[in-house]
Amino acid sequence: MGPRTSSSYSCIGVKGGTGIPGTPVSVKIGFKSSGGDGAILLSRDPTERTRLKHIGVLKAHMKAHYKWMIETYGQIEAIGTDDLALIYGQDRTSDWAVAVSRDAARGAEVEFEVFGSGV
Repeated sequence: MGPRTSSSYSCIGVKGGTGIPGTPVSVKIGFKSSGGDGAILLSRDPTERTRLKHIGVLKAHMKAHYKWMIETYGQIEAIGTDDLALIYGQDRTSDWAVAVSRDAARGAEVEFEVFGSGV
């Protein structure tokens, strides 16, 4: 199973090298942003993904009742509907790395270095 990325990230390459016998092996995986918000999940172990169903209905409900939520729970520093993020899924695994970006510049790059057992 490879890395999971939002639509704003793409993999730009994998670089690896064999080490001296008995030392950790290193692999670097690079990603490039097309700009905006995004996330990358990189897992060495199997990953189980679950998602909520009927996301569109939930999004419409939140937008329709946004003013009521503010009146009931209060507004913190003028949060707008575009500032809210709806988390509608989860990936479960035992070993991972993650990167999250907000308003990333187009062309911004991130690189993960993954270590494995020695040869």
